[in-house]
Amino acid sequence: MEKYLQHDVYLRLISQGIEEQRALCVLQMYLDLTLVKKWTQTRVEVCDAIRVPFITGRNEKDDFEQVVVPMLISDSTNVAALQELMENLPLPRVGSSGSNSELKKLILGILDSDSTCVYYAFYNSLHFIVKS
Repeated sequence: MEKYLQHDVYLRLISQGIEEQRALCVLQMYLDLTLVKKWTQTRVEVCDAIRVPFITGRNEKDDFEQVVVPMLISDSTNVAALQELMENLPLPRVGSSGSNSELKKLILGILDSDSTCVYYAFYNSLHFIVKS
């Protein structure tokens, strides 16, 4: 635990006024994305407008930057909170290459007390699956 409290990501979040439990949640998810899921160009930011920390980065499958909002399993959310995230975070536009898609993707990362991370993708509209 001591080494987590000295990690650059944790210290930056604390210095930006993020509460300790939330900062540890973000750090755990950051480590999962970078070390386990092998995301690249990964960074942690705080949305000043709504004071929500989020993680951006790229995975191997997608050619656009992903945005993950870490949450604790004890956190609750609703449609209004998801809409606020959609409106305030720098979310990627998804769709075919070169398209001017208005479809935005947000990933909620949920952290359990045993360090299990699960990820759920949300879109601002219906997302159609196209078979290749």
